[in-house]
Amino acid sequence: MVDERVFYEELLSSISYRNYTTIDDSVNETDVDTLFTQIKSFQLNLISFKQNQIYIYCLIGRNFKFLQNNFKKNPCKGKFITLVEEKFPNEKYSKSYIYFLIKLYKTTQEYNKLAYTSFPLRKILSNFKLICKLIEKDKIFWKDPPLPSF
Repeated sequence: MVDERVFYEELLSSISYRNYTTIDDSVNETDVDTLFTQIKSFQLNLISFKQNQIYIYCLIGRNFKFLQNNFKKNPCKGKFITLVEEKFPNEKYSKSYIYFLIKLYKTTQEYNKLAYTSFPLRKILSNFKLICKLIEKDKIFWKDPPLPSF
């Protein structure tokens, strides 16, 4: 059993205090090829940017969300999950993992500080309900960008 207070303190201390912005949704969400190209680029960035990995996973989730919306609007394109699996066979994106990244992105749209934590993604994935519960208790903090550290 996880000690919620200790876990929450860990989560808080993992926030990287720097200039914050919310994740930009201005990408052309209807251009499927560009969305897949961006995902490949984000995957390469995961290797280089250890501090900003959650932010990058949120960008991947954003693109998955846009792809999902695209396929809902145009069902003749095929199945969204199947195409992701075909485009990224080495990454082994499962259906549940894709939907988790979409949920993570949506959560960070409301509580943007979560995107700037240095928690390992695996720890966020396995404790996502708890994290959402803890963030919900301290909404104002997680919604407002912090003051930059000097």
